[in-house]
Amino acid sequence: QDHFWQPCDRSKWKVIKKHLQKAVPVPGHLQVNFTSATHLPRLMPADFALEVNPKLACFLRCGTRCRSFVGVLVMDFPSPELCDLILQRNFRSLDPCRSLSSRGGGGQLRDLQDRGRDGRAWLED
Repeated sequence: QDHFWQPCDRSKWKVIKKHLQKAVPVPGHLQVNFTSATHLPRLMPADFALEVNPKLACFLRCGTRCRSFVGVLVMDFPSPELCDLILQRNFRSLDPCRSLSSRGGGGQLRDLQDRGRDGRAWLED
């Protein structure tokens, strides 16, 4: 999906989440989901990324309705940790004993993970 013109981050998040929940690998097809959005001049892509990217990270980390496969996620301003989460979702079966992360830290994603069940309620917005 590439529904980039959105009135607010909540509407964009609903579109993203809907497509993530339906994503399945199909041989010969590419599954692409854009998280980028704009509503110029009021909201710019960076404004959407500040709200959508942390929700996406939390969803990928603890979303029970998200399948392991998410396909290609095209986004603005992803963090290295968010990229690692996407890789982990798509390639869990390659080598479950090896970390895909090449960086330490965790920053924002660790904060989201610490939210636990409260973080899941935040995903419903």
